[in-house]
Amino acid sequence: MSMLSVGLVYRCKCGNYLRLNGLLGLALTLILMLACDDQGGPTENTSNDMNFMTQVDQDLSLDAELNPRDMMDLSLDMDLDSITESLSIEVYDPLPLVDPFIATGGLAAEIANVSPGASAPNGLTLIGPDTRKVVMIPPYHCAGYHYPDTHIQGFSHTHAHGMGVVDYGGISIMPRRAWREEYLSFEGRQAPFDHEAEWASPGRYGVLLNDDQTIIEIVATPRGAHHRYTFSDLPNEMNSVAAPVVIVDLGDNLESTSTLDSRISMVNGRDRGEFELYQRLDGSYSGRFGGIRHYAVMQVSPPPSLVQGWQDESTLLDGESFEGQQSGLVLSFPPGTSEVDLRIALSFVDHEGARLNLNSELPNLDLEARLDEVESLWRDALSTIRVRGDEQDVRRFTTAHYHALLMPSLNSDVDGRYRGLDQQIHEVDFNYYSDFSLWDTFRNLHSFYLLVHPQLQLDMLKSLIRMYEDGGSLPRWPMAHGYTGGMVGTPATQLFAEAALKGFGGWNQDVAFESSLAQVNGEAQHSTRKGGDAYRSLGWVPADEYSGSVSRTLEFAWSDDALARWAYQRGDLEEAERLQVLSRQWAQHWDAEQGFMVGRNRDGSWRELDSPLRWIEDYVEGNAWHYLWYVPYAVEDMIEVQHEGSRRSFLERLSEYWQRVYIEEDDLLPDDYYWHGNEPVLHYAWLASLTDAPNISVEASHHILETRYGHTPTDGLDGNDDSGTLSAWYLWSSMGVYPIAGTDQYALGSPIFDRIEIGPLVIKAPGAAWYKPAHAVKSAERAMSQSITTHEQLLQGLEFIYTAD
Repeated sequence: MSMLSVGLVYRCKCGNYLRLNGLLGLALTLILMLACDDQGGPTENTSNDMNFMTQVDQDLSLDAELNPRDMMDLSLDMDLDSITESLSIEVYDPLPLVDPFIATGGLAAEIANVSPGASAPNGLTLIGPDTRKVVMIPPYHCAGYHYPDTHIQGFSHTHAHGMGVVDYGGISIMPRRAWREEYLSFEGRQAPFDHEAEWASPGRYGVLLNDDQTIIEIVATPRGAHHRYTFSDLPNEMNSVAAPVVIVDLGDNLESTSTLDSRISMVNGRDRGEFELYQRLDGSYSGRFGGIRHYAVMQVSPPPSLVQGWQDESTLLDGESFEGQQSGLVLSFPPGTSEVDLRIALSFVDHEGARLNLNSELPNLDLEARLDEVESLWRDALSTIRVRGDEQDVRRFTTAHYHALLMPSLNSDVDGRYRGLDQQIHEVDFNYYSDFSLWDTFRNLHSFYLLVHPQLQLDMLKSLIRMYEDGGSLPRWPMAHGYTGGMVGTPATQLFAEAALKGFGGWNQDVAFESSLAQVNGEAQHSTRKGGDAYRSLGWVPADEYSGSVSRTLEFAWSDDALARWAYQRGDLEEAERLQVLSRQWAQHWDAEQGFMVGRNRDGSWRELDSPLRWIEDYVEGNAWHYLWYVPYAVEDMIEVQHEGSRRSFLERLSEYWQRVYIEEDDLLPDDYYWHGNEPVLHYAWLASLTDAPNISVEASHHILETRYGHTPTDGLDGNDDSGTLSAWYLWSSMGVYPIAGTDQYALGSPIFDRIEIGPLVIKAPGAAWYKPAHAVKSAERAMSQSITTHEQLLQGLEFIYTAD
């Protein structure tokens, strides 16, 4: 039995974990023990603690465990600030700093839809429990898991991260200690569990089922998973040794999803223990293109003693294959079987691809080897950036980094084949990704990838280009192998333009520019700009013809500005000037009398706002306040239009706005003024920095860091993480830097860490503190703007300089 190993750490009442790192570590531990009025002693670190840590392979640095300022508070007569400011951050293992349970709960508008399941970085599979409490409420189970739930109905292999609609949940598997007839349904086979007997870390998930004491351990690979089930030796109801079963259900799993067709085939007889699975799953988004084709090859050891299944009707049949809209499989094992290993790999191409993935990633029954491999992948990914500061902040930062690497998802097999948006099979020599929630992620996630994970971002740019070549138009929200058309705008343009403007090469810029321009001109194969003809001819999207008219115009203008900048860089001045004119059409929605961006009818008449706080059809997922300043790429132009060029007037209104935000009560509903749980306002905290008033941005960004992010399952995020968008906001803002999508510029604030290292890039902020703006900023020993920097300057490193209070 391969239970997860546990480590021994010292935990005092204040919640700090410490390891004894030599005499200094011992001294500091004793001081902290005294300060906490705790008798001390080693405490076993068990799985129910949200800061669950397994045996640490290498000690964390002193600075990662104890913030120097905390030691100053303990009256140590040491000027540690002056020592640590000039020192590089010692290498530390990031894995114990990740808590996959953060943000897995939440209620109403603050539900994050995060699963603690097992995944490799940006893997095809995210394997985790699908939970329920009496019933499965769809909005709370977009990722299958909701922390307040009490029962697990199965472990499915595909989940979306932080998504606001229900989809995926493919190939559900559930082990049970003995067979019962009610196990033919999800409701009947659900098992109770407690969080005290549940654990997770990057790449793995485990839980104990309360009723039959079955232990489930799951370790992910990029395209599959190794399950190990350990069954108790308790007798069954007949006082005999139980015969364990493993149930594979290809029917409807998550609420609001349905299986369109499915098929199960045994390969080369029962003794081989190998099965081919197929499920075409229809969800809220995937139903728009005919469903997601899940192909899987599964190997079970030891081989089952009995194979039964069902097809459509809930009646068990003997056989070697089962097929129908709803089909399932029951594998029975000899009485007394204590352990079953199940290896499974998926493909969206075919069973040949799934088998190649299985043979490559899961070649044997060595679960510990798979764990080492996936942990190595995560360690490499999370070690690309290191920070030094308060321990709790470092943990939250590392967990945000982890969440930012759960989606988009790998879609190509190990042989390079993938199913394209045209539903045909293609082949590439790079990792092909899908599940791009671009309306969300264009704002910050892909900027983070470009800086911190450039190879990942390069493969994603290439993937988007292939999608255009395969399907005839750039996607806005591609899921697996289909267009969904989710949300509005043409945000892929900002990804391409930003990469080009930042000098990021290695991808076909000519085809990417062509694909972006086709959207502007209405020449794309799919209608990617609903209302685009009117936008070009009238100057706005008319509210009496299109819903979300204000949002559509503003989205199109942002993309056109990015494309215009890119055209200038390419030397296409005529196209750049045309696009620049289009990019200024956001101003057509400014109604000075009402003081907001307001919908206009085709005849030019204004729509009247009853209240700027009301959600009306002119705005996509928001109200007039949420779209008031939706021009971060041209703030000076926005001030000219809205305030006749008066920067003072703009900052007065912005300051008044933030004062309202600071006192707004949290009632689990979308916030009236600043709703951090959705995307349109994410740049608002940085607008003041873009007008050379960083003090306002520092206070606003740090207020959000403090109040919209937590360290528990229930308060981790302020809403849907949307493929890592809210996590990326935390990553950038805690570094005191925020990207302006579609440009090469960043707004500057104030880091919460005194040192940040991204490879050779170093951001230093000695003396950084909450709500404290920097006195000056230097790049490569040159003084620069306190509040704006370019990508080129950022790559030279930054130093935030603070004055004494």
